[in-house]
Amino acid sequence: MKDFLHQTLKLEIAEEKSGIKHHAESLRFLGYDITIKNCERTVNARSQGRHTKIRSLKGDVALQIPEEKLQQFVANHHYGAWGTMRATCRTYLINLSDVEIILQFNAELRGMAQYYALAHTYNGKIGRLVFLARMSFLKTLAGKHRTTYAQIAEMLDRGKYLAVRYKTKEYKLFKTKDVTRNKLYNKDEYPNTAIYKARTEILERMEANKCEYCETEGGYFEVHHVHKLADMKDGKEPWQKLMIARQRKTIVLCIHCHDQLHAGTLPDWRHLRK
Repeated sequence: MKDFLHQTLKLEIAEEKSGIKHHAESLRFLGYDITIKNCERTVNARSQGRHTKIRSLKGDVALQIPEEKLQQFVANHHYGAWGTMRATCRTYLINLSDVEIILQFNAELRGMAQYYALAHTYNGKIGRLVFLARMSFLKTLAGKHRTTYAQIAEMLDRGKYLAVRYKTKEYKLFKTKDVTRNKLYNKDEYPNTAIYKARTEILERMEANKCEYCETEGGYFEVHHVHKLADMKDGKEPWQKLMIARQRKTIVLCIHCHDQLHAGTLPDWRHLRK
């Protein structure tokens, strides 16, 4: 195999990452531990109309979260002690606002949880991490407001979750179930690339080769885009009324109309079409 990779494919092999291992040993790949699960326990089963006994677990591939990866993550972010599950206050965040603190915790936890969403030990390991981070979050806010973490928890309690309120918006603290855990796809299924071949509406309108304002055909065309229609719901300009009537945030214009629009001198479309 090494000769084929080196001589035929012209690829170099990293010796420290390559080798052959027994199936009982775990293999580290891209931050996951790949293991083979076997069990000697037998269960009653029915096969081809006959009752028989089979092993409950044999040769099942499982993805595990390495314990040292979580320990390193906790240490780098100063959540506390992973072994004793004693959380600490992150004093360097105290000068931030409550919203900034909760967004900081959410970003860190969401990234870790999303990366290890395929692991079979997700709920146990990531759940423990989220619990420790939650206690660290409460202690950080308690240090900021000079109170206890129990009082902070009571203040932020919204029933099934914790959240910081700012004006009319609510910022929820991350929970493990916030991550959608998709099952591993079937490697023999081909991806559906047909969905990327259909042309979008804006391309079809561009290829019509016609200005949607003055109806001039041929020439060079550009697309004028607004952030959202709600920003010009009381629009008085003719081009604004045209976009509102069509319920479109884009309009295809010839270069002459587009230049006039930005200059504020675009006349009424009824005069241009005469």
